[in-house]
Amino acid sequence: MDGVKVFELPALLGNRKAFDDEGWQQFLDCASLRSGLYVLPPGGEDKQSPHRQDEVYYVLRGEGQLVCECGENEKTLPVREGSVVFVERNTPHRFEDFSQGLTLLVFFSKSEEVGL
Repeated sequence: MDGVKVFELPALLGNRKAFDDEGWQQFLDCASLRSGLYVLPPGGEDKQSPHRQDEVYYVLRGEGQLVCECGENEKTLPVREGSVVFVERNTPHRFEDFSQGLTLLVFFSKSEEVGL
């Protein structure tokens, strides 16, 4: 990469062939950061497992609940368009109750992988 890259969300969202079977499309992978789009269709199921990296979600479209297992407690947090959510590495979490679907912009730290 040349140090700077511009991504247009409408073009990324419009390229349905770029999404895998789980609704994930990665569009950035550099030394310290990965980013992609995660699309959960109406009535779908979030099957993700905990990640080894810290992550940030930005809700582009839709609303629902984020269920997190934080220590010995389970938290249910509402999310909607414009919500920004941080999830610490290895924290079990999933999205639920997204009857209209959810479109998320996701950022993964690679600090564990690069020793930061």
